[in-house]
Amino acid sequence: MSASRYPTIPFVLPLYEMMDEHLWSIERNTQLPFHFQIAASVTHEKLEKYRSQAVVNQYYIIGTSKLFDI
Repeated sequence: MSASRYPTIPFVLPLYEMMDEHLWSIERNTQLPFHFQIAASVTHEKLEKYRSQAVVNQYYIIGTSKLFDI
């Protein structure tokens, strides 16, 4: 299995943050239809589930050098 085919932790976590910001802006935008806000909220919850699993993973610590942060 080639690692080059799969996104790496240092790539995925910033992407999660960008998606998080975008979803929050949709959820708060009262100009959008209510069903868009609901869809963004549900998607945001799912994103948070995967993000929280990623940051407690042992490979996250190594992949982002969090092990040596003081």
